[in-house]
Amino acid sequence: MHVAAKLGFQISHLKQEKNIVIVRWIKPRGHGMKLNTDGASKGSTGLAGAGGIIRDARGHTIVAFQEFLGLATNTFAEISAVAKGLEIAHNMGLNDIWVEMDSKVGLLLILKKNTGHWKIQHLLAKICYLCSLLRVSFSHIFREGNTVADYFANKAVGDQSSRTFSPN
Repeated sequence: MHVAAKLGFQISHLKQEKNIVIVRWIKPRGHGMKLNTDGASKGSTGLAGAGGIIRDARGHTIVAFQEFLGLATNTFAEISAVAKGLEIAHNMGLNDIWVEMDSKVGLLLILKKNTGHWKIQHLLAKICYLCSLLRVSFSHIFREGNTVADYFANKAVGDQSSRTFSPN
């Protein structure tokens, strides 16, 4: 620092404030369902998987899923997870869905109805279509609150398999 001062640079010590955020999973309200999704890709384009879980207002699992995607980017995996989760919800007759995901990029692509890269355009169109059939809301969750969906996304990559899990 002394050398910098001799050269005419003024150095001030900035005090950085740390914000503490408590991150936890929150139950959906009323009769709604919550769909938590995540995507995983091992590399910028690597083996990828999508995963998710749908829970009711009591926090009970309705269904969970993992889908192996082969070689894909993380954004493709994140968007695939939402599309798969909404498709499962629709096929099960679930209507009021709160989608929570930890990918801000994926969330922005969906919320802005962005056509995105050509490799994900069909997935965004599918999500848009399913949203027209269902009552859907979207929000971001920090990854620390999305560990169950993360588990299934990574399990899809590790197992290189697609499965649906039901508690019954």
